[in-house]
Amino acid sequence: MDLTAQMGAIQQRYEAILSLLEGQRLVLCVGDWALLVHQVSSIKSGPRLEGACTTEEEGFQLVKTRQPQLLICQDELEQGNGLSLIQRCKALQPQLKTLVLVSQAQRFHWKQALELGVDAVCNRQRLGRGVFLDALRSLQGEGAYVDRSLLGGASPERPQLTPRELEVLQGLHQGAQTKDLARSLGLRANTVKGYVSQIHQKLGVRCRTQAVMRGLQVGLIKAD
Repeated sequence: MDLTAQMGAIQQRYEAILSLLEGQRLVLCVGDWALLVHQVSSIKSGPRLEGACTTEEEGFQLVKTRQPQLLICQDELEQGNGLSLIQRCKALQPQLKTLVLVSQAQRFHWKQALELGVDAVCNRQRLGRGVFLDALRSLQGEGAYVDRSLLGGASPERPQLTPRELEVLQGLHQGAQTKDLARSLGLRANTVKGYVSQIHQKLGVRCRTQAVMRGLQVGLIKAD
């Protein structure tokens, strides 16, 4: 694609982006190393880049220690998940503004992302076409922004859990330990462990955190 005729508009959008980010403390957490390097190298003025990383845990620690005003992250990270990162960071810093760059549009479910506290969602494939600027403008207010190219995705397939498994999954979402969950449900601890194992198998995950994330994404449980 020849972008020569659009170079002026692209430059204007870039300058407008830097103007909107002027003075804001920013953290970048992007799984794509090439994209991260490009973003870091292109920020020469405007925002105050507090840190850049490629994994969920690194992103969480940067937000915790640097307390940025804006977190820009990719949904797919080198380790971990961008939506999980945002959920953790919002619990730590509720006023934090967040923007997600979506790698796989056909697999992304924007309604669940908004439930998790995401403020703006952009299709990575449409960067440079004005969506990033539109998202940043939206962040100046109180509303949420979703790139229109992400609105037509099919609803995620919802695995079938039994009522008891749903109760256990909800308890995991609330952070309950096995013994506390067993006590509240009137079950033995080993029985609860068995339910957790069944949940992992049905959701196709390997740990409790992934189970909660999957449950939120497919609507089995609701974000607080």
